[in-house]
Amino acid sequence: MRFPYHGAGIGLILDGKILMGRRSDTPFHGTWCVPGGGRDKALDSDDLSTAKREMWEETAVDFSKLDASYLGEWTLKLPFFSWTTFFFSIPSFDQKLVPNEFYELQWLDPASILDDSDKKKHFRPFTKSEVRSLLNLI
Repeated sequence: MRFPYHGAGIGLILDGKILMGRRSDTPFHGTWCVPGGGRDKALDSDDLSTAKREMWEETAVDFSKLDASYLGEWTLKLPFFSWTTFFFSIPSFDQKLVPNEFYELQWLDPASILDDSDKKKHFRPFTKSEVRSLLNLI
C-alpha cells in the first residue's frame, strides 16, 4: 500500500440487504467487505469513480446500468489514509455477480453485522455505529 492512500467502495442496498463479499485477497483476507479499493490516478478522477471502477473489477457489476439512488456516504480520514464508502439503494438487480477478489458475494442483512454470536464472520470497515446509521438510511 502506498501512502497517502485513497480508497473507496460502494454499498449497494437491495430490499434492505447490502451486497458484500468475503475477501480472498489482502487486505482483510477472509473478512466481509463492500467492493472497493485504491484510487488509480491514471483512471480515477475522484472517490466515486474509484468506487465504481473497483465494483466492476471485483464483482462485474456495471454501476452505470443500475437505477441507483444515493443514500449517503462515510469517510474515514487519517493522516495518510482516506476511505469513503458510498451507499446506494437499487429497486432491482439483474446483473450476474462474478466474485473477483472474493470467495463469495452475498446480499446480507446489515443487522447481521451487529450480531456478535458468529465470531467467524468478521466485517470491515464497518463499526457498530456506522451500521446503526446505515440501518436508519434504509
